Amino acid sequence: MVITIAILANIGCESRKYDVNSIEITPNKSILQSANVQQFECQAMFADGIKRPFNPAWNISDSKYGTISNSGLFEAAAGVSGECEIIATYKDLTAKSVITIINTNSAIIEPLSAPDNLIISDISSNSLSLNWSKVTAEGYLLSYGTDNNAENLGTKEIASESLAINGLKSDLLYYFKICAYKTVNNTKTFSPFSQIKSAKTSEYPAKFSINGNKILDDKGIEVVFRGVNILDPAWMDSIYKNLNDGYFNEISNWKAKIIRIPIHPTAYRFYGKSNYLNILDRAVESAAKNKIYCVLVFHSIGFPPEETYENLAANGAPWTDPIYKYNNSELIEFWKDVANHYNKNDDRIAFYEIFNEPTMNKANNGSNSWLEWKQKAEELVDIIRNIDDDAKIIVNGLDYGYDLSFVKNNPLNRQNIVYGTHPYPNKQKSWDDAFGSIKENYPVFATEFGFDPNTKENYKADEKYGNDLINYLESKKISWTAWSFSTDWYPNLLTDWTYNTSISGKLFKDYLINLNK
Repeated sequence: MVITIAILANIGCESRKYDVNSIEITPNKSILQSANVQQFECQAMFADGIKRPFNPAWNISDSKYGTISNSGLFEAAAGVSGECEIIATYKDLTAKSVITIINTNSAIIEPLSAPDNLIISDISSNSLSLNWSKVTAEGYLLSYGTDNNAENLGTKEIASESLAINGLKSDLLYYFKICAYKTVNNTKTFSPFSQIKSAKTSEYPAKFSINGNKILDDKGIEVVFRGVNILDPAWMDSIYKNLNDGYFNEISNWKAKIIRIPIHPTAYRFYGKSNYLNILDRAVESAAKNKIYCVLVFHSIGFPPEETYENLAANGAPWTDPIYKYNNSELIEFWKDVANHYNKNDDRIAFYEIFNEPTMNKANNGSNSWLEWKQKAEELVDIIRNIDDDAKIIVNGLDYGYDLSFVKNNPLNRQNIVYGTHPYPNKQKSWDDAFGSIKENYPVFATEFGFDPNTKENYKADEKYGNDLINYLESKKISWTAWSFSTDWYPNLLTDWTYNTSISGKLFKDYLINLNK
């Protein structure tokens, strides 16, 4: 009896693997001339996870457009044009395909000529322009796609001889064809299609999005950004005299895909909005030449809810105010200026990081500090989003940007938020407690960290810290930018301006080159 039950159980499992979970039709979009045929095929995803050919029940949404056989062969009726659905069903499962039928019969005394000289221009990462020669017609029908028949993304009707197409994906090959049409006896009659032309969108700059705990590219693939912090562009320009392409070319040689640009409130105040943004533009443009994305950060240390800041002298700078001095009015106006200047169409700017290193309130109470900082952060997010509703914004933790543990119970009540951390050595909380566990639910970006084995400062550590940290970040798919691509903003990655590396610089450079392939 036991043996019989086991055999029956095995037979049951074997039969269930052929249960159908879903069905799909190919092609899922197509264009067909009237009185022509199109073969549709169906595949089913079975319970064992294998996709196999399948024969469903076939139907059509409107029989005036044609007929479909039991094997999926569709025959378009003569003299019709329009759009209908091919429908496949099996039990409670349904799959649909849209077919556009165009009538090319000779109801017009002078047959329509196909538009020619289709030209593709102004190609960017997410858009391009089309132009073609004019023909005598009522309008045009563009068909385009990523298939070489230029059909799987659908059609557009156009009245003129040009069209700008937006919302494309980066680094992808698109195909285009166009025909002309006239309406005769209430029926659209179409010309033949033009020759198919193709163009590939540029790789940079792509548009990113946030979904759950992931940063995604425009193809829906998770992205881990890796790069370096640079100097404040105003310091680079006025003190080091190296705000030039050579500096950014070297960063590119390290294979960095993103840079974090620290903007000190005192530098912004000293130069003023217009002059500083001109300096900042030079940095962003030099980065863009190397297809490097940017994070812009208001680079102060303090606690914005109480308008406090760390009193550090700006040694060597042309301004005399402490480097981190700010007030909340300046903080708000800064983000209004930046969001208006780099509007939502500038994908070179991947993230806005609203405040460099929040500390804690005067009472040094962590949970209360987080609630106060959260409220201020939401205010700043709203100010930016009123200008750029698609902005991706980084909000850093307490304890000089490190501690995100309070996010678990009290996340920001805003969307498209990335949580930032500064995991320098010698912190009390573990990486898991401070930020690693937060990555289970939200994107995390380690925007600043570094080490120096020869210092007496808090960032004293050796290569073991650097190796352990990068391996930890990579295991969690946490983006990172190491501090700092300079000779004396400690812990520095460089020892001189011929780009020889410090101990930390060599370690992080090797990781960038190996990981950003």
